[in-house]
Amino acid sequence: SVVRCIENGACIPSRELQSRLEQVVGVPLTRRKKRAGNRRL
Repeated sequence: SVVRCIENGACIPSRELQSRLEQVVGVPLTRRKKRAGNRRL
């Protein structure tokens, strides 16, 4: 999915898309990258 791609750092979303995802997730993607990666792995 797009979220996984961003979390893995393989994709760099546009500012608009990133802000939308942050609102949906409720957590900044920059902070979620490390935490989500550690939890899933």
